[in-house]
Amino acid sequence: MAGAMSGPFNRASSISQGGGPAAGGGFGMKELAAAGIGLQLGSGLGAAFNAIRDAKFNEKIAEMNAEIARIQGRFAIRRGRFESGQRLRAGQRDIGTARAVLAARGQDLESGTALQIQEDIAGLAAQDARRIRNNAALAAWGYEVEAEGFKLQGGIAMQQGIQQAVGGALTTGAQAGLDIYKYQGAFA
Repeated sequence: MAGAMSGPFNRASSISQGGGPAAGGGFGMKELAAAGIGLQLGSGLGAAFNAIRDAKFNEKIAEMNAEIARIQGRFAIRRGRFESGQRLRAGQRDIGTARAVLAARGQDLESGTALQIQEDIAGLAAQDARRIRNNAALAAWGYEVEAEGFKLQGGIAMQQGIQQAVGGALTTGAQAGLDIYKYQGAFA
C-alpha cells in the first residue's frame, strides 16, 4: 500500500532515496535551496513594503495631528476675541453701576473722583481684554509649534521607514547572495 502512494509523499520519499527531478521523483537539493532563497527574498521584499506602508500611515497620522493642532490654534484666537469682548462689556456694565452709585450720592459724573473711578474701571477692563487676547495668541502659537512638531515627526517617520526598507532589502539581498555563493560550491 505504501508503494502505491503518489503526490508529495512519494516525492518526499524519493528525495530521501536520492531521487530528483531528473529521476522523476520530486525536488532535489538545488531546487530546495533555490526555493529557500526565493522565499528569503520574498520575505525581505515583503518586510520592505510593510516598512514603507507603516511609514506612510505614521506620516498620515502626524499630518492629521498637525491639522488638529492648527484647528485648536484658530479656536484659541476666536475664543480670545470672544472672551475679550465679554470682558469689555462687563467693564461697561461696571462703569454703569459705578455711575448709578455715584449719581445717587449726588456726585458730578464728569469730573473729579467720579470721573477717575470710571476711567480706572474702563482702563482695567481694557487691560484685562488685552491680556485675554495675548494669552489666546500665545496659546495659538503653542498649537502652531505643536503642529510643526507633528509635521516633523511625520517626515522623520517616513525617512525611517524608507531607511528600514532599503536596509532590509540590502540585507536580504546580501544574505541571499551569500547563500547562492555557498550553495553554488556545494552543488558544483
